[in-house]
Amino acid sequence: MNLEETGIVQLEDLPHQEIYISLKDNLYNSLISKIRRIGILKLSQELNISKRILSHWLNGGSLIRLDVLLALCNHFELDLNSQIHYLRCKCGGKIKNPKLPFNFTSNEGVRIIAGIFGDGGIPSKRKNPYYTNSNKDLINGFLNDMNFVFGDLEFSSRDQIKEGYKCTILEFPTLVYKVLIKLGLQSGKKVEINPNIPSFIFNLDDPLKYTFISQYLDDDGTVNPSGRNIVFTNTCLHNKESNLLKDLKNLFLSLEIIPSIYPGERYSSSRGEDRRTWKLQVHGQRAIKKLNKNLKLRHNKKKQNLHIMANSFKQNCFPSKNIIPIYCKFMKKIEGSKGYFTSFDLAQITKRNLGSCRNTILKFERLNLIKCIKRSTSGNSHEYGRFILK
Repeated sequence: MNLEETGIVQLEDLPHQEIYISLKDNLYNSLISKIRRIGILKLSQELNISKRILSHWLNGGSLIRLDVLLALCNHFELDLNSQIHYLRCKCGGKIKNPKLPFNFTSNEGVRIIAGIFGDGGIPSKRKNPYYTNSNKDLINGFLNDMNFVFGDLEFSSRDQIKEGYKCTILEFPTLVYKVLIKLGLQSGKKVEINPNIPSFIFNLDDPLKYTFISQYLDDDGTVNPSGRNIVFTNTCLHNKESNLLKDLKNLFLSLEIIPSIYPGERYSSSRGEDRRTWKLQVHGQRAIKKLNKNLKLRHNKKKQNLHIMANSFKQNCFPSKNIIPIYCKFMKKIEGSKGYFTSFDLAQITKRNLGSCRNTILKFERLNLIKCIKRSTSGNSHEYGRFILK
C-alpha cells in the first residue's frame, strides 16, 4: 500500500541523501563506541560508506545523513525510535523531537491537508509550505496541528496587509515539503495544478472526514443563513473542472450528503490563462442539520451562522392531497406582491427548505401549472429563476 493510501510517512520513506540528523546522546555515544571498536576504515569498507563522512561526523563536525545513519543502525541492530534530537534538510529549519512516523490519519493531520488546499500552499521554487489567514483562531489552530503531527517545528511568521485586512503568513521548513509530497500533494500554484484530495482521506472514519470538511469550510467556504446553504469555492484554469470540488463532492456522498457543483463566470488574469471559480453547494434541512451536528469549525462567525441556519428550519408539513392548491395559494400571494415568485420566495413563505421548494417548482413546471419568465443564472451574478402562475 503506497503512502497516498495510508496517510503515514515513515523516516525511511524520505529521500535518504537529502535528510540530515542530530542524534540524542544515548544513541550517538553508543554508535561512536561501536564504530571505534571495529575501526572506521574496516566499517566504511564493509558498509560501503565514505571514510571521510564517518570521520567528519565522529569528530563532531557535521550532522549525519539519513542513508549513513540507517546503514549503521541496521548493522548494529540499534533502534532509532525516540533517539533523534532533530531533523532537517541540507538547508532550512529543523524539526526537533520529531513525532515519527508522521501520521496524518488524525484530526490534526487531516486539518493540515485541508488547510494546504484551503488558505495554504506548497510553492514549487522555494519549497516552503505555508498557511495564511487573517483569523487568529485559524492561524493558531493550524500551527498547533503542525506541531502535533511533526514535533517542535521551526517556522517563520510575518504579517501582511491584504485587501484591507492584516493576514499572518506561516512558513515551514523544506522537510515539511518533502513529507507532503510523499503523501501525494503537488507543489505549484493550485489554480494551475488543479490538485486532488489524497486517496487516504476517503478511507478514514466519518468523524475525520467531517474534520477535513470543517477545515476547508473554515478557509474557503461560506455559510449563508438567508439562503440556507453552504458554499465551497475553488478556482482553476477556465478550461478545467475543479478536481478538488469533485473530490469534495465524493467525500460528501460517502457521508450520505448530496451537494451540487456549478461553474462561476470566466475571468481574465494578469498572471496567465483565464480563470474560473467553481462552487459546491450544500442545502436542505437534513444536510444542514447533519453538518451542524458533526462539523467542528474554528471560525466562530461561520460556526454561529451554521447553528442559526440549522435551527431556522421550522418546516411545515402539508397534506399530500391538498399540496397543489396550498402551493398555488402561496405562489399567487408572492406573485401579487412582486409580479413573480422564486424558489427562495417560496421557501421563505412556506418555511420549508430551499431544495424542497426548488423541487416543487420543477414539479409544477412539468405539470404545466406555472411558467418560467427568467431562468436562474450561476456564477458571481447568481439569481434564482422567476416564475408566474398560468
